[in-house]
Amino acid sequence: MKKRVIPKGNKSLDATAAALLVESASVVASLPPNITAAGVAASQAFVDGTLTAAKAGGYTKTDALRAMLLGGQASSRLVEMTRAACKAAGFAAICKLVTGLESAHKAHCAQGGGL
Repeated sequence: MKKRVIPKGNKSLDATAAALLVESASVVASLPPNITAAGVAASQAFVDGTLTAAKAGGYTKTDALRAMLLGGQASSRLVEMTRAACKAAGFAAICKLVTGLESAHKAHCAQGGGL
């Protein structure tokens, strides 16, 4: 199998991971009726895992970021903070966490759920 190579500091990757972090936090905060319990659990795991990896990577504002994410505060500061946290978390940690989200999404679709 061909190994994917992503350059360090890839802004596109940082932005995508940050968007997943914001979306996952919104699922946890709002508990939409069309998301299964497994989907909510996977979203919670992505948020927790990303913030834990970010802290291990030297990001120091995880508590403030968690509060902003779960409080639904959309702002340019939130964008900056999520990108910085995802960058600190690192590519390997984000990839592992995304795999959990993919598994939950597949299970959701298999149960008849949509996007």
